[in-house]
Amino acid sequence: MEDPNNLLVWNISIALANVACAPMVRAAQIRQVRKDKTSKGWRPLAGVLSDEEGMLAGWRGYLARGITFTVSDLYNNLFSDFNRFDHPWSIFLFAPLTSLVLSPLHAVQINRTVDIGVPLSSVSPRERDDEELKVKKKVQKYDGYWDTFCQIYETKGFNGFYGGFAPGTVKLLFTDLHLGIFVVLTNAFEDDDMANVVLSFSYVLTRELITYPLDLVANLQMLDFDNENLSFMERVNKIYNEEGLAGFYHGLFTYDTILSTCAETPLTTLIAFVLTVIGGVSA
Repeated sequence: MEDPNNLLVWNISIALANVACAPMVRAAQIRQVRKDKTSKGWRPLAGVLSDEEGMLAGWRGYLARGITFTVSDLYNNLFSDFNRFDHPWSIFLFAPLTSLVLSPLHAVQINRTVDIGVPLSSVSPRERDDEELKVKKKVQKYDGYWDTFCQIYETKGFNGFYGGFAPGTVKLLFTDLHLGIFVVLTNAFEDDDMANVVLSFSYVLTRELITYPLDLVANLQMLDFDNENLSFMERVNKIYNEEGLAGFYHGLFTYDTILSTCAETPLTTLIAFVLTVIGGVSA
């Protein structure tokens, strides 16, 4: 049985690391979908945004991500006893079902996270009612999680919550197929330690290369900056025609994405170590 102290240490460590890395995660998502926002020299975009929007803007969308994670975790726990590798065809049922459940949460999350501008709380009531002043001052569009939800519904209806349904479903299908191939290869080389190291590294790299374009397309579909109302394939064709294959990896190899990807795991481990030492708990 797992030591409850050990579990508590890691849960606290994950939560604190997630809070600390939130500005970098937000910056990475902004870099992915917006070409007008970049880092400046050695300063990552998270630092640039803190100057433009205020220090707390780095945690914009953090609540939305927390809600999405919590609901996703509860949803996955419903099927914790189901082994999908024993029923490989079940993914064709669970992928669209999962996307159906989680797409509205992802839509609110991405719209809230990439909402650029100074907080509405820093704007006077007169400026809030003056659209010209709001644009000139670069004021954020949404005022919290619920306001984001309401504005999406008011402007786009239920369709606004399911722009990412198709790419999200395809992503889940590809992710499970990719994992299945990895499991087969790992079992085939289970006695070869070097092969397992290479396979583990290859798994992480190829998973990112497969899922990143689908994440990008899903996010652009949910944001729909120009109100084009494109289908999944129309969006894919537009990106390819305008930017080629490189367009599907916009922001992947930037300073901000690398920081957000690499920082959280070692920071979690460091915090767990510090908590263990301070608390005298055996982790």
